[in-house]
Amino acid sequence: MRKIILVAMIVFGLAVVFLTFAKHSQHQLWVKTYFSDARGLKAGESVRVAGVDVGRVADVHVRPELKERAAEVVLLIQTPYELKIPDDSVVSLRRSGLLGEMYAEVDVRHASGPVIGNQGVLKAQEEESSPTK
Repeated sequence: MRKIILVAMIVFGLAVVFLTFAKHSQHQLWVKTYFSDARGLKAGESVRVAGVDVGRVADVHVRPELKERAAEVVLLIQTPYELKIPDDSVVSLRRSGLLGEMYAEVDVRHASGPVIGNQGVLKAQEEESSPTK
């Protein structure tokens, strides 16, 4: 009976250690960007880099004092590995298909700046509006 209790305690201890380290192995980066039109983007929608889902939109709200780019979008990039995003990357809003979900795409293709820090701000690329007839 003592052996069973000892084995159970060891297994429990290893599980606690594993869960503690597994939880801390997530890398998080909070980034903001500002649009003139958030195009219906909502908190909880995907953030992608190179087409790979790397996080979620944490918050979308209006900041009227910012005038031209009053839609503040807060991105939470959360990966099991360290993702180094250059600070001159550009965020655009995309839609999956015609009626699919909106998501934020971080374009790193032409970026070469230093790595953005936590709470940094990335430039937003607005979709050009088509002229009305």
